[in-house]
Amino acid sequence: MPNIRDDYYGCWTCGQDPCVCGEEDDNYYDNLPELHHKIFEGKTAAEAKAKAEKNAPASVKSIDITRDVQEKKAVGEGKDRNTAILAAEKSVPANAFDTGAPSVLQDSRCGETVIQAMSESDVKKIWKHGAPDNAVLNECECKSLPNKGFIGFGRKHGIWKVQWQTPVKVGLTYKLPAQVTLTYEE
Repeated sequence: MPNIRDDYYGCWTCGQDPCVCGEEDDNYYDNLPELHHKIFEGKTAAEAKAKAEKNAPASVKSIDITRDVQEKKAVGEGKDRNTAILAAEKSVPANAFDTGAPSVLQDSRCGETVIQAMSESDVKKIWKHGAPDNAVLNECECKSLPNKGFIGFGRKHGIWKVQWQTPVKVGLTYKLPAQVTLTYEE
């Protein structure tokens, strides 16, 4: 059967292996029609499909729903509520719609701790082991200097006052539009 290809082997024109017409093509894929894809978005799958059908060329192969509308949540962290909201808004994609009001997922907490250690680096190590998750060290102040002693005798730990804070976490809900893929021949 001319111009019909049932298997990978043989001639594209005559379909025989070996070729009997003398026009054997070494590369089967060069003779395939070139397919193109366009993606259309909408607030619903029906709206996206209607856009695709409206802009469809005559040689349409298929119109498939690639993704339905998805509701997602963006989370932002910051030192205060406004910076957390800005961080959450930056992670929202440009094509998102129906962005909800920001909701506080975790408030900021502050605290002070007194630690006895020989150096500031020791203070930070000790504080890190007992600190809340995601806490940030704001200030480390020495109240009483440590005494190193003489040849190790008479060593005294210093007293350090540590101030810390946890970030505010804010969540934003948003929706991603439905996507429809239009496949056509050119």
